[in-house]
Amino acid sequence: LSYQFKLDNFQLVCLTLLNFNVDIFVAAHTSSGKTLIAEQVIYSSLRLNKKIIYLSPIKALSNQKFEDFKKIFYSVGIITGDQTLNSEANCIVMTTEIFRLFLFNN
Repeated sequence: LSYQFKLDNFQLVCLTLLNFNVDIFVAAHTSSGKTLIAEQVIYSSLRLNKKIIYLSPIKALSNQKFEDFKKIFYSVGIITGDQTLNSEANCIVMTTEIFRLFLFNN
């Protein structure tokens, strides 16, 4: 993936670490660019034909990310308390509540 803007330092550090297969945890304020890092991880996972789950805290954000990711990636689904679409996709957008239930039930 390429971007038409300059990346922030924290994004560059995260992407560099990911290139060395280092696990990272990204915590930053709203609208800081965390999704860019997630997009790179999703892209890398899909290239390796792996499945990935993108978690968001609320349904509205899950719905927005689902729509955004469908424009970028070929295999995207969503699972929230309200809807389940394309649940066999390689990239699943899911609320944290549903993921928590999934973990406890499995």
